Amino acid sequence: EKLESDKPKTWHVMIAVHQAVGPAGCDTYRYKVSTVEPIVVTGPPQVRAAHGDELASWWMMFVAERAPIPYRWLTTSVGHEPPQVYFRETREEVMQAFREDGHLRQSRSCSGSKLVGLRSRGFQFTPPPGFVRTEFGNEPAPQGVTVARDLSPAPGAL
Repeated sequence: EKLESDKPKTWHVMIAVHQAVGPAGCDTYRYKVSTVEPIVVTGPPQVRAAHGDELASWWMMFVAERAPIPYRWLTTSVGHEPPQVYFRETREEVMQAFREDGHLRQSRSCSGSKLVGLRSRGFQFTPPPGFVRTEFGNEPAPQGVTVARDLSPAPGAL
């Protein structure tokens, strides 16, 4: 019989992704893409960074498909800051925390700032095996597998 603390839990999740600040400070614009409403997922009773990373990766694929221009803003040579991922038990809690941290506002630090809010309607998240376990992302490397770290350079590379 599963303990109460081991049972999967329903989480409400909000995600914000900021463009990294380039060498010139604001680089004229500061871009951010945020969810507008929570994404509902089934996860472990306690979430870890690996759970947020997995969900943020799926979200970025969704952004690439739904908003290709903002996606390009976030994936320039400067890249983006680590996504801010909020897991809360209720819709109200996650919306309040997300709003209080300013993720539904444009950046005040840069004069040219752009916030792109995306609805999560149509967002598909297929959890990988083990996502509902607290240890997700902390599995040992598979046995009998060789990991090549020092690959020879590609032909024609310097």
